[in-house]
Parts: sequence; C-alpha cells; structure tokens
Amino acid sequence: MAVTSSPSMKQSGSSIYGNPPASNKAGSFPREYVAQGESVIFESRPSIVAFITGPIIRLVILSIFFGLIANFVTRSGGDASLLYVPLFIFVALPILGLIPGILQWRNTAYAITDRRTMQSRGLFSRNTNDCAHDKIQSVNLHQGIFARMLGYGNVSYLTAGANVNFKKERAVISSGGVFWKGVRDPVNIRRYVQEVVDKAREQMKIKEFQSMAAVLRQQGATIAPGATITPGATPMQAPVPTVVSARAPSGKFCSSCGSPLDLNSKFCKSCGAQILVEA
Repeated sequence: MAVTSSPSMKQSGSSIYGNPPASNKAGSFPREYVAQGESVIFESRPSIVAFITGPIIRLVILSIFFGLIANFVTRSGGDASLLYVPLFIFVALPILGLIPGILQWRNTAYAITDRRTMQSRGLFSRNTNDCAHDKIQSVNLHQGIFARMLGYGNVSYLTAGANVNFKKERAVISSGGVFWKGVRDPVNIRRYVQEVVDKAREQMKIKEFQSMAAVLRQQGATIAPGATITPGATPMQAPVPTVVSARAPSGKFCSSCGSPLDLNSKFCKSCGAQILVEA
C-alpha cells in the first residue's frame, strides 16, 4: 500500500520535523500497518545486541563450566565420551538459544508517523501496538552501563495515568503505551521523537481549526470578533442585531426588553438592540 506524504509535512521541500537521527532506516517498518494518507516520519530497526545479550552471557558462563568439567575428566583419565552429554547441555543448547532472539530481532521494527508512535514485534507471529501523539504524556529513556557502552537503549512512551515501571516492556504495553527495545542512538532518538510529538500535536490542532473554519464557511456562519473557538466545540455565531421600531417622541420604551429609551439614542442601553426611529 502506497503511503503518501501529507502536504502539511512539507516546507520548502523538506520535512517540518527536521532531519531524523542517523539510525533512521527507510522501509524497515511494515507498510501494511500504516494507514492510507499517514506519513512515516521515522522508522528504524533495533540493535541485535539487545536481543542476544542474555543468551550470549549464558553461553559464556556454561561454556566455562563445561571447560572445567572437561578438564577434570581429562586429568582424571576418564572416558571422553562422557563429555558428550555435558557438551550438548552446556554448549549446544545455549547456542540454539540464540535463534529465538535473532528471530525476534528480525520481526521487530519501530516507526513514528504524523499521527502515532508504532511498534511491530513478534517471534513467529506479528503483534503491533501504537499510541496516538495526543495520548503520550512522557517519553522515557533507560540505558544501562553495558547498553551505553554498546550504543543502544530502551525508549518508552507512557500515556496519561499510567503508573508503571517504564523500564519493563510488558508493563508499558499493558498500560497502553509503546516500548522501543534496544534502539540505536537512543539519546538523539528520544529528543527527536519528543520534538516530533510536540510538532504533530500542533499540526493536528491546526487541521482541526481549518476543518472547523471550512464547516463554518459552508454553513455561512459568522464568528463574533474576539470569540474563542475550542477544537471539538460548536462555535457560536455572531449575535444578529435586533431592529427595534420606536416612534418619536411617544415610543419611550424598548420593545425588546422594555427598558426606557433616550430619544436621541440609536441603541438600547440595556439589551443593545438597534433602534429604528420612524418619522
């Protein structure tokens, strides 16, 4: 499905959101999850290190343990065939344990559009979750020492009223937020995403005002000077002046509100109705 760019995103041939971080990778997010007319501003794939760190650590520890067992068997003159089972348990299985992490990494992608922040993930199946920009209340970054050394981190997007641990992916997703695991260059991504969210909110408000103004023009409504229009609310039309017929000098009271009239006045001092003096 073709995804077109919104005209409001263009400004002198470049995006109004500025240049994305270097980790931006075009075409990395599945386009079937992007709505028609929705513009992808940033998309990226996570660092594979974040998905295989745990299995690698287990592999190293178990390999060291297997080496100790093999050294003991060799020194004691035992049968080397006895090492096949420990070799399978402490080396082969941890190596196979890398496969799920690699598959999960291949099926994970992140994107931010002019409407929402999105995540696509899954091992054998595909799961997606997203959060509209106007629902995001905070953008948080967590980067441990090891992750900082390798240049990746986790970025979480929390919604209003979410009282969760933003470091835990399951907690963030269950509360309606979005969790980006193992993103490259997380500091610049967090800054850029926050700027995009703020700018996107501003653009959505502008579109709401433009849509409201178009409806008013179609209905022929007139907005009163100084009136405040709130998006989502029905604007009030300018009050139509009431023409009151008053005969001078016998007509001394406003026919609209009953207040006394000054003979030389053109408007009622009480209700503001226009007074048409007939000869």
